[in-house]
Amino acid sequence: MSPSNISYLIKEDGDWTTSSEETLELLVQTHFPGCLHSRVTNTRIIGNHDDIPANIITEENIKHAISSFQPFKSPGPDGIIPADLQHTAGMIAPILVPVFEAVLRMNYIPHKWEEQFTTKFVLSLAVLIAFSQATPLNQETGTIEFDWRGNLQENPNYYVSQNQVSWFSSNYFCYSNGWDLVSPSDFSAETELKGFVELFGLTKYNYWAAGNRLIDQKTWTWGVGGEDFSLTNWATNQSTASGNNCLLLQTNTTDILWANQVCTSLYNFICQK
Repeated sequence: MSPSNISYLIKEDGDWTTSSEETLELLVQTHFPGCLHSRVTNTRIIGNHDDIPANIITEENIKHAISSFQPFKSPGPDGIIPADLQHTAGMIAPILVPVFEAVLRMNYIPHKWEEQFTTKFVLSLAVLIAFSQATPLNQETGTIEFDWRGNLQENPNYYVSQNQVSWFSSNYFCYSNGWDLVSPSDFSAETELKGFVELFGLTKYNYWAAGNRLIDQKTWTWGVGGEDFSLTNWATNQSTASGNNCLLLQTNTTDILWANQVCTSLYNFICQK
């Protein structure tokens, strides 16, 4: 039976969190994986924020994030309900702008936030992060709008990594989740992938695909010991490059040309669900 306290969340293993502190920890790890937990009680944040995407961390967007909560949801460890934040949003938003910018820039979540700071502030930043990754900005108004394309990280067909790892790590990650590294093995699959890449504008990075010739360094297959290539889209001189045995999708090219890359190189990857 689900717990009656609405501040509890279900974990990956199917169990529920048993305290507000555990809920906050789950939220932090879900929305900010890899962030550091500092044990320092007083940290002075310095420097500029030129590397933060424009118009993401703004007073208006912070107030929008705060207003997205149900007013009388259960409080976190601090005892503050969302209605309190919403009532004072105009005063606290200017204060939170440099704080949230510093969190993003430094990849840093203060430990004290987990002990006594409001859960809702962390959630507000999580909302802004989600919007920045999956929704475009209205260039005229500078505000975040609903993305008709849907949420990239919840796409039913593909998973797109946000971390650069080797081909081996990419292959294992997809396998461990019941997926496969993407395999544009025929015209239909290649066309669908091209549409996905163009729709979400995935042209900043190149991505690992399932193709490799690890078994004999000669025969290209999809996956380890899978089907031989029946369709290819190699960039010039790439299919025969020696010493490179894993397939990299060059999404920054018009036709998503294929490159032959060293398998231990670090790139993003796409899983096919």
